[in-house]
Amino acid sequence: METALALFETQGFHGTSVDDIATAAGVSRATLYQYFESKEQIFVELLQECGTALMRVVRRIGPLEPTELGFDNLHWWLGEWAWVYDKYATMFVQWANISSPGTSIPDMASRFLADYHERIARRLASSGVSGIDPTDAAIMLTTLVNACNYARHAGPAARGGRSGGPAGTTPGSATSAAGMGGPSPRAGAAGVIGAEQLTDSLAVIVQLLLFPQTPPTVFAQLGRDIPAPRPPSTGERLWSAPPVAPLRPAVLPPPPEDRFAALSSRASATVGRLLDAGVECFTEKGYHQCSVDDVVSIAGYARGTFYKYFDEKLDLLVALSDQALRTISELDDRMCRAGSATVPDPLALRSWLTDVVTFALRYLGVTRIWLDQQPQHPRLEAARAAVGERLRTGYGGLVGAGRLPHPLDPQVASIAFFALVEQLPEALLGMDRGRPVAGIVDLVATALERTRLRPPATPAAGPAGQTPS
Repeated sequence: METALALFETQGFHGTSVDDIATAAGVSRATLYQYFESKEQIFVELLQECGTALMRVVRRIGPLEPTELGFDNLHWWLGEWAWVYDKYATMFVQWANISSPGTSIPDMASRFLADYHERIARRLASSGVSGIDPTDAAIMLTTLVNACNYARHAGPAARGGRSGGPAGTTPGSATSAAGMGGPSPRAGAAGVIGAEQLTDSLAVIVQLLLFPQTPPTVFAQLGRDIPAPRPPSTGERLWSAPPVAPLRPAVLPPPPEDRFAALSSRASATVGRLLDAGVECFTEKGYHQCSVDDVVSIAGYARGTFYKYFDEKLDLLVALSDQALRTISELDDRMCRAGSATVPDPLALRSWLTDVVTFALRYLGVTRIWLDQQPQHPRLEAARAAVGERLRTGYGGLVGAGRLPHPLDPQVASIAFFALVEQLPEALLGMDRGRPVAGIVDLVATALERTRLRPPATPAAGPAGQTPS
């Protein structure tokens, strides 16, 4: 299993074959199949081991409350969670690649996540979390923690320039320099978020998510060094000292031009149907399991029509990636204009948030590939770099440079914001396939307001998380 894990890290899950694992382990395929039916089963074994560690951490959470002691308990829990993430970094980083439809893993993982969220929800309910459903709060919490830890391991400096792409649970890259049980990226290096630095800021965000009434004095003593090893908590503030720099807007390259813009209206309609079919197939089955025949079947065309406009399946993916980048650029421009308006327009901003959630759900098949190492293509690599930079710095461009509600690291604030608006929708839908988009938008707005990450003039959530429509 260690050999497989190392290959998953360097080559990606989809880029690693059973033959690769057998050769690297110095055994035959027949010997490997005596113990494992497939590489998916190897991952399942590792996932079960990781799941046991996560459940053990949940059982050890101290009381959570809007006090310094409650904040200290939360900080400890997030620190332990980061330790588990470090130990199983490759699995978490590869998760977006492996959990896509078309593999045997999603059903098993969904059962684990449902149980995990239920256990956290029970703890949150017993802690007096109010104004939000405890299960929804648990999903928000895990989305934030996974996205921030993912970014810490998959950042450009952490991966040493290697290619790759969650969040998700978060767009960026799918390779981890820390590796299985390896050292964490060095805090303070360019683009690297240290574990302590992340835990401090993440603790503030999660504390506000659970207890938005937390007094500012609870965060007043951030900045003291944590002894190593850390002593048992006595309610005293024991924190690291994250460097706080002003937020800065992301400097992104212009979106790629629409290569189909010059087509006739009839040809454009045909291409549009093929693109819609491609994004549907990639989302429902996963890129690696989807074929050209699947795409043309959904679109209602012959293979010849497909090859009139696209060279191969990868060409379709690149076109969809370009389309997604143009949509991101348009959405960001709208948010910047709305946030800088002299007279804020809550309806326009509500419309923006709805469109962001719709985008996130539509392009799941594309964003999963941005998180994967495979396939490789210059435009896909450019997209991975652009969305990775936006993830870490884009929040400053949306809310205005220097605006931070609490002592937060600007990178962590940006990652948390985009995790809530672009990754939380998938997580909520995964736990309840019948949840309407409007309900998801309400919950995203609630999370942004409770965490104080809501951009200026965006619609505030009302009682029980209902935003004005």
